[in-house]
Amino acid sequence: MAYECLARFTDIDNNNIPPDIIYAALHDSSLSLFQVEYQQKLLQLNRAPMNSDIFVNLDQDSYFSIGEGNENNLFLKLFKSFNHANILVELIESSEVNDSIKRLSMIDILTNNSINTAINDVCNPLSMVSTSVIQMVDYIKLDKHVVAESTISTFCC
Repeated sequence: MAYECLARFTDIDNNNIPPDIIYAALHDSSLSLFQVEYQQKLLQLNRAPMNSDIFVNLDQDSYFSIGEGNENNLFLKLFKSFNHANILVELIESSEVNDSIKRLSMIDILTNNSINTAINDVCNPLSMVSTSVIQMVDYIKLDKHVVAESTISTFCC
């Protein structure tokens, strides 16, 4: 359906490091979290194919980390300035209620700026499902475990 910009990290020996480990460590420093995520979005958008919808993951903590949730937010400015394709911002699911509140605010801001939103990893056993978030986003992406363990008949009728 769309190109997905994914975060990939490696150590000095070129071994893969799961992005969740990197981002968990970065949450200890709002400025570091913002800097890494913002530079990553610049890199992802610069390497994304032209004329294809693009899914870009964005952690709500990164979005609000510099205290600007409004029109001055640098992520919002970056997404609005990208004119090579339609950006679909994927909000990260988590198990924190406060994250859902931030997500709702972020969805509202993005939607008011004509940026499509998605929620990813819905029904992941380690995340919380917010019906408010699901109702507000443009796209719902099921967790890979749901799809892998389900049959076609589960999604019919």
